[in-house]
Amino acid sequence: MLSTTDQLTLNQLFEHAVRYASDVPIVTRAADGSVRRYDYATFGGRIAQLMNALPQLGFEARDVIATLASNSDRHLEAYFAIPCAGRVLHTLNPRLSADDLAYCIETAEDKAIFVDPDLLPLLEAIADRISGLRAVVVFGGVVPSTSLPNVVAYEELLANQSDTYQPPAIDERSPLGICFSTGTTGRPKGVTYTHRSTVLHALTIATGAGVSIGPADCTCVMVPMFHGNCFGLPHAACAVGAKQVFYEGSFDPAAFVDLLIAERATFSAAVPTIWHAIAADLRTRGTAPARPASRCHRGRAAACLSC
Repeated sequence: MLSTTDQLTLNQLFEHAVRYASDVPIVTRAADGSVRRYDYATFGGRIAQLMNALPQLGFEARDVIATLASNSDRHLEAYFAIPCAGRVLHTLNPRLSADDLAYCIETAEDKAIFVDPDLLPLLEAIADRISGLRAVVVFGGVVPSTSLPNVVAYEELLANQSDTYQPPAIDERSPLGICFSTGTTGRPKGVTYTHRSTVLHALTIATGAGVSIGPADCTCVMVPMFHGNCFGLPHAACAVGAKQVFYEGSFDPAAFVDLLIAERATFSAAVPTIWHAIAADLRTRGTAPARPASRCHRGRAAACLSC
């Protein structure tokens, strides 16, 4: 139980999940169609390994470390390990133009980038503008052929690291992460999240005033983890120890619906265009009405699949 003197930091959320939901699954449908599956206990150990690896790469407190990746278990590990180790997480949007992507990296003064293998070409295209990076960490077990310097494989980085870690004392009002807008009017504009704001947001989402995510739920969302902290849903799921399922790579409606069904998802989130594509797929299966309601019975987003 929290006291009035406790600092609200991200450490509390994942430590709660590891302690009280240790056997609850975290599942990723990888870009190649394979499935990775482990539990919160393993998740906690891998976070500790990553936190132990960061200082060995020379990263100091408050250094900004970026991710350029789609939704996955590995991205989730970075989501927690980087800020819980006292660094600042910067989620990069791979859909930005090359010029805007370089601008965001330069402006945030990123010291490293954790990147999906298929997104390496985006960094190679702006290599002359990101020469200040100390490291590029490729999510996976091997480093693909690349012209970028100082590249290491994620699994190699974690290998031989201890799975225990004593988190540093972190002020709850210190920066946890940075997210930039898409720059629809002028250059992208950065917003900083604090530990306190992120924890309060996660706890609010889990309440009835939010989306009522509880420990019996299974979340599987298509909201990108680089967009507004994925609405705070990964943090909220950890806060209550809910099962989390991730869809990695390019969106395919049929594959996503298959994943929702296979993992018995109880909660998802996406923009309306995604739901229209899912509704179309369900109609081909004969499991959705021919003409979805314009609004669901709760008055929520268009094309609710339960109507």
